[in-house]
Parts: sequence; structure tokens; C-alpha cells
Amino acid sequence: MFNATRGRLLAFVGLLTLAAFGFYLHFKSTTPVERPSRFPKAPSAFEGDFWMSWNHAERINYLRGMITGYQDGYDRACGWLESFSAGKGKGKDFPDDTYDECLKQRPQFLALDDYEKPMTKFYTDYPTDHDLPLDRFVLMLSGPERKTPQEIHEWLTKLTHQTF
Repeated sequence: MFNATRGRLLAFVGLLTLAAFGFYLHFKSTTPVERPSRFPKAPSAFEGDFWMSWNHAERINYLRGMITGYQDGYDRACGWLESFSAGKGKGKDFPDDTYDECLKQRPQFLALDDYEKPMTKFYTDYPTDHDLPLDRFVLMLSGPERKTPQEIHEWLTKLTHQTF
């Protein structure tokens, strides 16, 4: 039961992140170009292209907003889970420390510059990987199963490009 709820929690947090970035994309003018992508998110405007068009301050602001929004959404979802579990009766479907266990699953983020520099180098070194969504990239660089940019590139080369 906790894993199913955790899945819904992660989906909710992911949707919040996507909504925030979608709002940004809505106000950023782009020229639609159909290109093959491994992610059916925004095929006419690869997020790596946006990243490379931003200056240092814009990149840091994106990272600050993405990480703050992700953490806030995660905290709120854990609070909701705790409220929900209290209504079901502790010990029945949920452990007593539901909130604490939920928070332990939240990715531990690095300092903002620890993302900006490797992400910029990654998108410079691997222009064919510009289709990697920024939020996914940040999450892959975070947490206990953190990946290096090289490992991310190797993972991406195994995925199939499609036209969306």
C-alpha cells in the first residue's frame, strides 16, 4: 500500500515540475521544428536547446525554481500522505512513521553550481542529447543513485529516437 501511495506521490511531484516548466515554455517563443526525440515531451523545442540559450543567471534561476518546487511538492505530498494515513488508522495500512519514511525518499539535491556546470558541459559535449528533459537530468544527477554525465550519455545512446 505504501509503494502504491509513493508512486502517486512521485507522479504528483513530477506533474508539478512539468507544469512549472510548461508555463515557462508557453511564454518562451520557439520556432517549431520536427526532430526525432527519445522523450515525447516537447519535440519542437528540446530543453537542452533552451538550457544552452540561457546565461548563467537564468540557468541558476531555473535550477533554484525546479529544486525548490520539487522539494515543496514532495513535502506537501508527504504531509498529505500522513493526513491520509491518520484517517485510515495507523498500523492498519500505514506505518506509524509514514511522514518520516516518505521524506527519506526525497532526493538530496546538490548546490546549484554543482548542476549548472556539468549540465552546460554535457549539452555542449553531446548536442544530440538536447532532447533530455531538464527535470529528468537534474534528478539523475541527484540522490543516492546519482549518475555522472558520461553515464547519462551512455544511457541515452541506448534509447531509440522517434519523431513525435
